[in-house]
Amino acid sequence: MAEHFLLRNMSTNENVPLIAECTTLGRKQDCGIVVDSSEASRQHARIRQENGRLILEDLDSTNGTMLNRRRLRQPEALGGGDIIAIGQEQFMVVAPGSDSHMTILGGRLANTDDNYVLDQADPHATGLRMPYPMPPGWTATDSPFDSKPSVHDPLRVLTEQMARQSIGEENTDGVLMIVSDKGRNTLFPLRAGKSAWVIGRSGKSDVPISEATISSTHALITHDSGRWFVEDRNSTNGTRLNGKPIEKADLNDGDRLNLGKVELLFKSILGA
Repeated sequence: MAEHFLLRNMSTNENVPLIAECTTLGRKQDCGIVVDSSEASRQHARIRQENGRLILEDLDSTNGTMLNRRRLRQPEALGGGDIIAIGQEQFMVVAPGSDSHMTILGGRLANTDDNYVLDQADPHATGLRMPYPMPPGWTATDSPFDSKPSVHDPLRVLTEQMARQSIGEENTDGVLMIVSDKGRNTLFPLRAGKSAWVIGRSGKSDVPISEATISSTHALITHDSGRWFVEDRNSTNGTRLNGKPIEKADLNDGDRLNLGKVELLFKSILGA
């Protein structure tokens, strides 16, 4: 049984005891909990102890912190079963006294108004189900949580992710979403007010992707007279559009770009 509050990585099932007065989550390697997501800020969020309670606060991150599917607007108290999401990384708060050795496979709402159920597996049992109080902000109409890749139409997933991450169409001309395994469903808005956006490994890129197989300046997306284009920028590993190598080509909704090991889905917001 857990002796302290734990924070469990929903992808790896790694448990981190929340013993320190303050635990920082972020992309920076010296954070207490390193978040492996391109959407995470260097110091993204903080969990602090206050009068025996855990308090979660966002540290003015670029893409925001989600608590139980709601964007965190101010510091909030945490309890067992709460789900924290930073980019596509999700963490569950495990309360003291809970079994800390279960492996979470997924989750869904139970058939009651005040509980949801996590399906779990144990090496010594065929299967177990453990109820937790429904996290604040959840309702019986919430869509099921599932750590497996979505089976929905990818463009629909992209639209849903935009809503969850509070990315408004009024400030965005287009969006790229990672559909390959690492960083799946990470969004890269193509901010309005420009006609060209650079994709590359450089942090100065409009679409920065930290992946060794992507060149510092890998590809360029442009918008001109109602048409979208993608152009390879003499990258080391090349750019493919829907599986075919390209130098420059038209870009349409639902097209897939392969840059090194990363696959991206494109959607235009203009005229949507």
